[in-house]
Order: sequence, then C-alpha cells, then structure tokens
Amino acid sequence: MANYLGKKIVIVGLGKTGLSCVNFFISKKIFPKVIDTHNSPTLKSFIPKGISCHFGSWNQEWIISSDLIILSPGVDRFQTEIQLAYKKGIEIIGDVELFCRELKKDKKIISITGSNGKSTTTCLLMEIARKAGLKVGVGGNIGNPVLDLLRYDYDVYILELSSFQLETTNTLQSYGAVILNVSENHMDRYPLGMDQYISAKLKIYEFAKICVVNVMDSTIWPIHRESHNRDYLSFGMNSGIYSLNTRKNIIQRYGETLIHTKSIKISGTHNYFNFLAALCLAEIINIPIRTSISVISKYRGLPHRLQVIHKKDGVTWINDSKSTNINSTIAAIKSIEKARKIHLLLGGDRKMSKLSPLKRFICFREDIQIYCFGKDKLKFGKLKDNSIVLDTLKQCVLKVLEISKNGDVVLLSPACSSLDQFLNFEHRGEIFTKMVKNFCS
Repeated sequence: MANYLGKKIVIVGLGKTGLSCVNFFISKKIFPKVIDTHNSPTLKSFIPKGISCHFGSWNQEWIISSDLIILSPGVDRFQTEIQLAYKKGIEIIGDVELFCRELKKDKKIISITGSNGKSTTTCLLMEIARKAGLKVGVGGNIGNPVLDLLRYDYDVYILELSSFQLETTNTLQSYGAVILNVSENHMDRYPLGMDQYISAKLKIYEFAKICVVNVMDSTIWPIHRESHNRDYLSFGMNSGIYSLNTRKNIIQRYGETLIHTKSIKISGTHNYFNFLAALCLAEIINIPIRTSISVISKYRGLPHRLQVIHKKDGVTWINDSKSTNINSTIAAIKSIEKARKIHLLLGGDRKMSKLSPLKRFICFREDIQIYCFGKDKLKFGKLKDNSIVLDTLKQCVLKVLEISKNGDVVLLSPACSSLDQFLNFEHRGEIFTKMVKNFCS
C-alpha cells in the first residue's frame, strides 16, 4: 500500500469517480484539494467539510504546486494545465491506479476493455461467477467506482475499463485481461488518431498473467506475445480456442460444441463474440464450462443495448442507445434479420469519428430510412440522399410514426455520444422509451 501522507494532492473532476477519491483519502486522514471547471458540480454537496475546492475554472497554482494529481476519466489529459503538470514531472494517476496500489497482491483482478461490448461481457461474467458461488466485486467504467470495492473482501474483482482509465493506470496486474475489439471512438480525446487510442487499450495487457486475445484483430494483440511468463486464451470466428462456428451456428471450444446459437436468447455476432470472451475469462478463474453455458443460455442482455421496448401495429421499436460509435451501430443493423424497412435514428456528438464506414454500409440499402438529430445531424444527413434531418429525437419519433408500416423496425442506434442533448446514453434511452410508449399507446 502506498503512503500519501505529507503529499499535496489535487483531485481534478468531481463526478462519482472524483468523489470516491476524496472519500478514499479522507479515510486515511489526508485532505486533498478538488478542482472542477463546472461552476456548480452536481456532487458538490457531498464534499466533506475541510476540503478545499475550486469550481468554475482551472486553478493553475494548485496544479503546478501539487505532488500528486488524481485525474478523473472525464478530464482530457491533453488540457493545457494538465500538460504543464506533466512537464514539471508531477505524478498524474487515476482512481484505478489508486485501487491497484491498495488491493492485496493475492487478489484476482479480471480486466475488460474494448470499444464495444465491455458492459455486456462484464455483467455476463459477473453472473457466471456468482452462479459458481464466488463473491464478486464489479466496478470501474460500470457501476461502482473501483475504490468503493476496497470496502469489501471479494474472491474476484471484475473491472470494466475505458481507454481514459487505462491512460492513468501504471501498475494494473490483472489475473486475466481482454481487449474485446477496437474501432474509431473518442477521437476528440486522441489527437494522434487510432494508434494513440489503441496504445491506451493495450496497457491492459502489460502485467496481465493471462491474456485473452481476439484472433480476428492483430492490432490489439499483446505487444510482448513471446513472453514466457504469461499464458494466452483466444477467441474468434471459426478460429481460436473458443470460436463461433458460422457454418453450424455453434459456439465451441477446441472444436467441441458448447451451445447452438438458437439456444441463446439474444442474437448478433457481436454478442456471440462477447460470450466467447466471457467463456475465456470464466475458464481463467476455474469456473466449470457447464456453469458458464447455463448462464449464457438464459442471459437477456442489458438495457439500452438492442432492447425491444415496444411492438404495435406490426412495428417493432428497439432502444440501442448504448451504440455511441459507428461500428456498434453497424453491428446493430446487422442483427436485424427480418424487416420490411429499418427506420434508423442517428445523431448526437460524433466526437470527430469518420462517418465513411457507416455511409458505405447503408447508402445503397433501400430498406433503410435514416432520421438525423442533434449536434451532428447535418453530417449524418449526408449519408443518404433521402435522409430526414430534424433537430430533436422527439421530432424523429413523431416523423417515424407518420411513415412506419406493418413489418417495419424502428432502431435508435445513434452512433454518437449523447451529451449534446442528454445526460448520458441511459438518459437518452429512457427518454426514447417513454416517448415511444406514450405516443404509441
């Protein structure tokens, strides 16, 4: 465990993560300073007495005179003030690094990252582990901040980690780790492009004992694969230790059938890949395959991920608000097997992602009608000649109601961040669901 006594500590960002860091240090009788550039952070009323706070702007004096900066994942490390601290040699870490320094070395961490499918894989693995009788702590980019997990003694800690969290983590020693996939995402935070984004993801493998590898994408394989001090499991399409056999539509291990896809309650190749990764990780923590398969056969997925929310007059409405990037939206469209027409609702903040892959995928499909809203609606409107460009999600829903017919599917899969018009993707999905049920009743 690290000793922070006597250090001048500054926490930057007062969201759930920042507040958990404040409470962590106070539990050690250390009083950090807190900076948040918002005038009135939502959680400011939860700050304990005795903590010095600066809201509404940067406090450069606090930054450059600190010994340690705890950077929340929502804060861009390329901000001028943070870069100045880097140049001065000030240590800058995140809450995951604090967690790693505190957790006993004999505890098992399973770490999961990827552009898409992190939460599904994390929650599925959690259910598998609990079915096997293990005490499981889940946190990171989902659920609880990781520091909150230190309050309890778990058999295994399952961490969903974003690239932003991995950037400020240096000593993560996972028992098992996986990068599910990678696609263009968060380009507004990676000025050097995809290589920089992938480099952040690859940090998850640095000290991992067992690496779970997606054999379909060599760009996200562990850099030091030749190391004799680590083991590997793999998954892929028609290849890998765990594989999706697309000819027979089965999930298998070393060629042995585990389950037919028709026995799985949620469909889509992207979901089957998440299941393969979860099977690998479950094997790492010695869970019997039959237990894993039992859970997979009953698993119904998470809210806001290809969630059927309403059916009326032959029209199916699907909430896929979690699709915040292009590849996730393409996967969502591919998962819809039977529809007279797909009414695709796109829009929000694309975070500088390129739209060309989505354009190539939908521009010649006559069965797709797109509706565009939000900050980047005009850019999305150029994807197809007959695009319907409006201002809000509500306007799009009302327009769909005028046009849709029996046999149609309405798909909210925005390919964008929600923060231009909503609090987060959950808020966007909840608003969509309420509107649909109200307007269709």
